[in-house]
Amino acid sequence: MNINYFKTGLFATAAIALLSACNTTPATTAPTETATTPTATPTTSATTSPTTPFSGEREKAIESSGRLYLGSLSRAQQAFFIEKGKFSSTIDDLSVGIKAEDSNYLLQITDTQPKSVTMTATAKQDNVKSFAASVFAVGNTGSETTLFIVCGTDKPSKTPPTGITAPKSETDKPTCPTGSSPAK
Repeated sequence: MNINYFKTGLFATAAIALLSACNTTPATTAPTETATTPTATPTTSATTSPTTPFSGEREKAIESSGRLYLGSLSRAQQAFFIEKGKFSSTIDDLSVGIKAEDSNYLLQITDTQPKSVTMTATAKQDNVKSFAASVFAVGNTGSETTLFIVCGTDKPSKTPPTGITAPKSETDKPTCPTGSSPAK
């Protein structure tokens, strides 16, 4: 069994578990104060939702999966480059067990060059961030070092970042374009 596939599978399983946990509400909650008068129940519409203690947690979990997918694909691209001397142009060739599309993200390899590859995780929902990752081979041919970065949009967006800057040397780091930041 390929150990990288196994590790990636564990990361994906953890992300799915996190998403599942954030899509559920606790069966019981402890009251924070005692009310002596009835309170109005917040109304919701198709465009708004009430503020809850978990507001934003679902979006964070979804974004975590986007970062995880691109991080896993980036590591797989590094291994692919070391093994084959080139980057893969398809997700299937990377053999990581990640689907190109789920309910939250569309994953694509958008640009494959001899010394770099760029991948995107495009959000399908309005309230989550999109991501891009680039892997670069730097150094002398045959003894290259691979470096990667995952960048997330600074605000929710259905458009992933474009224009990740390549490192100039093995000691330099790739940088995210304006409007995005390194994913943490």
